[in-house]
Amino acid sequence: MRTYKIIRIILSFTVLVFPSLAFGVDLPRDTYEQSAFDSGCDKNQMNMNICSYYDFKVLDTKLNEVYRTQIERLKGTPHEKRLIHAQRAWLNYVEADCLYQNGPREESGSIWSLEQNTCKSAHFNARIKLLESFLECTSNGCPGV
Repeated sequence: MRTYKIIRIILSFTVLVFPSLAFGVDLPRDTYEQSAFDSGCDKNQMNMNICSYYDFKVLDTKLNEVYRTQIERLKGTPHEKRLIHAQRAWLNYVEADCLYQNGPREESGSIWSLEQNTCKSAHFNARIKLLESFLECTSNGCPGV
């Protein structure tokens, strides 16, 4: 079980590294983040945790951007409230799912932060793609149209 988690994290980490390049979002890095990136994100557990959190922040910024664009598109319609409700429920689901996958922090070790960031990043990537597909859809039957 633990081996599966480690393999999943390594694979996810390689796919999720540098989402700023994929999404064109460039967030400033604090001193710790810059130091971790400079010395190598795979150097040690602390660097992996720091880099994975930075990558998650990039995805969070992109998700907020796409979500706000969709909310603006739906402004004043019944779809606006539905999306707000769905987004809140989705965020609760992400928290619950990642807790299910990784367990609580106190039952894990120093790798827990990396596992959580990886899990949330995977969910955020999928949600970004879904919301972007809503933005691209303009025909009848599309959400908000």
